Amino acid sequence: PNSVINRRILSNKLTFFLSERLFKKGLVKIFHYKLWLQIWSNIIAYNKNTHLLCDGSFVGKDFAAIGLSKKKMWKHGYFPVFEKYDLQQLIFVKEHSMVNILWVGRIIYWKEPLEFIKAIKMVRDSDLSVKIHVDIVGSGTSALEEEIKTYLVQNSMQDMVIYHGLKSNETVVAMMEKANIFVSTSNKQEGWGAVVNEAMNRGCAVVVSDAVGCAAYLIKDQENGMIYRSGSPSDLCSKLKYLIHNRQHMREMGRNAYDTIANKWNGEIAAERFLQLIEDIKNNSKPSYLDGPCSRDFP
Repeated sequence: PNSVINRRILSNKLTFFLSERLFKKGLVKIFHYKLWLQIWSNIIAYNKNTHLLCDGSFVGKDFAAIGLSKKKMWKHGYFPVFEKYDLQQLIFVKEHSMVNILWVGRIIYWKEPLEFIKAIKMVRDSDLSVKIHVDIVGSGTSALEEEIKTYLVQNSMQDMVIYHGLKSNETVVAMMEKANIFVSTSNKQEGWGAVVNEAMNRGCAVVVSDAVGCAAYLIKDQENGMIYRSGSPSDLCSKLKYLIHNRQHMREMGRNAYDTIANKWNGEIAAERFLQLIEDIKNNSKPSYLDGPCSRDFP
């Protein structure tokens, strides 16, 4: 309850908020009572020992807009269970005659699955000899599911793109282990996007919309993945074409993606860093980390 939280803050006890972005649907939330409760908490937290763990790269900007100090914001995120692999063997399994591209998510409009399919069509139309296989996994809005199926038929994409519907988590993991490229197309309503962590853990070269909350935290463009402009199938197309025609770089990005999750963005490391962050704050020390979990959101 807010009354308990506020008493703690007023007592100047070390307190952390954990939040996704406030304005996923734009400033319309300015009229929601929960936002005003948060603003009130920010007011009483002013100059108090209160900090924010940002579950996504847009969180800090949203909270700064309602008055929270930028000096009290720290990078955080979602941390699916990390699975350790023999990286050389994992990359070897991905060697196919054609490039395998995977999209996984709920079939809802703000996940933008049609943006992905339109980009795939652009890839095919620009080079009819291109050898790719595409898997789409997920279920959701029936109208959008039918729209996807109709689009695939109308554009003769059924042989290239397989729409699987809902699959078990074990099946999805197995598909990630074989996929060369994983694509996340969500718009700004995607607070984080934990499926990106999971794909990176499986050595996929990830291509992620710049509107997805995890993108700016997890992805170093051209190093461990690629970021494209949300709402631009043509930009997504160009990123996919680059990876398809530069398979060595694609494999390198997959290795680096795995290393990112193994050595920086996983739950065990985040927990250790959080304990160190507490010590840094208690001792009024400089932050121990310049990048990754529990580093400053605003450098």
